[in-house]
Amino acid sequence: MNCKLIFFILLCSIILFSMYYSKIEKFSSGNIQFITAGHFGENCSKSCKKIGKICSNSEIKKIAVDNKCSAQKYHFGSNSPCLPCSPSNSTNRYCFPGKVANNYYYNKTWVPGSYTCDTIPDRTTPLCPCEGGDDLDKMKQISSGDPNLSVTPNECKEYAKSKHIKSNISFNNRFNPKGCFHHKESNTVYYNHASNGKQCGYDTQFKSHKICIEKPGSKIIHNPVKKENSRQKFAKQFPKCAGFKPPLFQHIPNAAISGRNTKHLNNVKVSDCKSACLSKNWCNSFDYYKRAKKCDLSNAPISTPLKTNYRGNPYDHYRLILKKNGGRHKCFTFADVRIAKAEADRQKAAREKAAREKAAREKAAREKAAREKAAREEEIREKKQAELLRKDNMYQYYVHNIKSTEDQYY
Repeated sequence: MNCKLIFFILLCSIILFSMYYSKIEKFSSGNIQFITAGHFGENCSKSCKKIGKICSNSEIKKIAVDNKCSAQKYHFGSNSPCLPCSPSNSTNRYCFPGKVANNYYYNKTWVPGSYTCDTIPDRTTPLCPCEGGDDLDKMKQISSGDPNLSVTPNECKEYAKSKHIKSNISFNNRFNPKGCFHHKESNTVYYNHASNGKQCGYDTQFKSHKICIEKPGSKIIHNPVKKENSRQKFAKQFPKCAGFKPPLFQHIPNAAISGRNTKHLNNVKVSDCKSACLSKNWCNSFDYYKRAKKCDLSNAPISTPLKTNYRGNPYDHYRLILKKNGGRHKCFTFADVRIAKAEADRQKAAREKAAREKAAREKAAREKAAREKAAREEEIREKKQAELLRKDNMYQYYVHNIKSTEDQYY
């Protein structure tokens, strides 16, 4: 009977110990390594630095408010009691996570300015959570691509310290890369917690260099900036459906379609003609009478040539370059936009060519007129010189002939 009782008590002890051990082991899982300080008066930052790692402030907070003192019992033993601290707001350094006077203490609340890695405990053998830090001196700087977030806030702060640069690990700004980065202009290392799509490197919007900090050997691939293709650009420039305002009409001044007028409207504004055109599935463009306030709706294809030499330029042409696909509120197709863009570019190139040819003709006419003017002026000068020469010859003839005859008589 006594053997059975002893066996039962032993079995219960094993089961309870297994449950307790598994609970503590689960608490200590992860990349955190717990160590005790070498002597009193040493903070956890120095203790972790001795083994080439970085103290974790978040883990200190987690241990400090654990009312079961799980980490302390796992590392120091489970024989000591877990007692509430007084005051219980994580400000009493006597209750820093660890062991003091053969007791463990926990805090009920956490306030700003509570325990950190730089806190020096009061007579307590501290339990210090350490992480990473093995490759602190080998961290690399990335000047392009996406940040890979391989560096923790504490590692980011320690990296700044090792480079003698000021740091801010409580940064929240959607205009900067997420994670640890070095802002060159202010010479500050930030850890940005905001979620965004900003990339590492030169920021053209704010004209500043933002270099991301990463651990060596990171498996995250840096994606280069992808250039948008023509379809993506059109998707941004023009919504795919006709619900946007206003619909896009291309305005071509001093031009009109000769004939091909399907419907005529009187006493209207340009906006009235646009609305009327959109209400008709067959309407592709309209000509607006600038002085008479009229317009002609047309079903002519957008490739129809325009007449631009009307006397007095009384018309403006409006072309719906986003063609409707089966109704007013149906979706536009990319092919419609592409064809319309190509046609608009062709028309623009033709107008530019005609303007260049006109300028060349005007230049040639000016040069011709200048040459003719110069020729006339040269002809006038030659005539004047000839007249002067004739008069001079007459004078010389008078001197040598007529005057000598007169002298003979006198």
